[in-house]
Amino acid sequence: MMTTGNDGSDRPVGHSAGEPKPDFRLAPAFGGRPGDEKLTTKAAAERAGVKPKTWSSYVRRGYAPQPDDGYDRRTPWWWASTIDEWKKGRKGQGARTDLRNETPKGNT
Repeated sequence: MMTTGNDGSDRPVGHSAGEPKPDFRLAPAFGGRPGDEKLTTKAAAERAGVKPKTWSSYVRRGYAPQPDDGYDRRTPWWWASTIDEWKKGRKGQGARTDLRNETPKGNT
């Protein structure tokens, strides 16, 4: 049996023993796309095609998107669509991102 909030609303705040837990991977009204999945660091790294340590490093250095939210302070998550969008704009492996668009020599 679902319980209700202290404010008297019928808003569900939990689940009782014997009932299935809510599927928090489904996108709520506050973000993501319908049917979008929440990905942990490991799952986001897998979707991005890198190792979890590499993914964490990318996020820390600003090369990958910051988490969309977190379950707690130690467990960040991303929407699957966030990772997919990032992958679309990502340069290929070995791309020189340190080079600037400078005018080639001889063209002034």
